[in-house]
Amino acid sequence: MKKEKCNTTSGIDISFNYYIYCYSYCVLAGVLTAKQDNVLNSAKEAMFKENVMRFQDELDDKVSRNYTGDQGTSNAKINATGKDVKKYILSFSDAYVNKFAIVDSKLVGTDKLTATEKSWVEDLGISII
Repeated sequence: MKKEKCNTTSGIDISFNYYIYCYSYCVLAGVLTAKQDNVLNSAKEAMFKENVMRFQDELDDKVSRNYTGDQGTSNAKINATGKDVKKYILSFSDAYVNKFAIVDSKLVGTDKLTATEKSWVEDLGISII
């Protein structure tokens, strides 16, 4: 049987069967790495969407309290950008500053979102300005 060298064993002569084993192991490692990356991306997406939904809920509560507080007589809209958003959404963290704004009492995404984040925001039905 022909002897081959496997790059993963520092050049030691090995049988063809072991070479196939080494190749399979490298392919499997690549598949596992891809799956791990997919799991990490899914976790990032879930965390991002959960945070944005919490922001939206807090803003909706604030708008409702304002409407109830003035007994429905005022049509004042909330508008805020940058760090001012924190005045209305207490859980709003610095990681999201300039990525979201409040326009006419609605949470909206900005052009500072990455392409992936824009996709996630659109999945949630939030407008991007």
